[in-house]
Amino acid sequence: LRGGTRRLGLVWNIRVRPDGAAYHHSGATRGFTAFAGFVPERRTAVVALANSTPALDQAFLQRAYTTLVTLHRQG
Repeated sequence: LRGGTRRLGLVWNIRVRPDGAAYHHSGATRGFTAFAGFVPERRTAVVALANSTPALDQAFLQRAYTTLVTLHRQG
């Protein structure tokens, strides 16, 4: 999307932000949930793994993304 704030590149979700783009990807299978995200401009990354089935509210994944954005802003 031209001028948009969301893009997708090789299965990475890309959130374009004024202070640098945040790349992230998450997934889950029975009994496991994973999140990986990074902000190249700030050399910041977060990986979060859980040995539990993903919850319907996706709180684990949301918390992992929020952690990435918080670390990015503090960088």
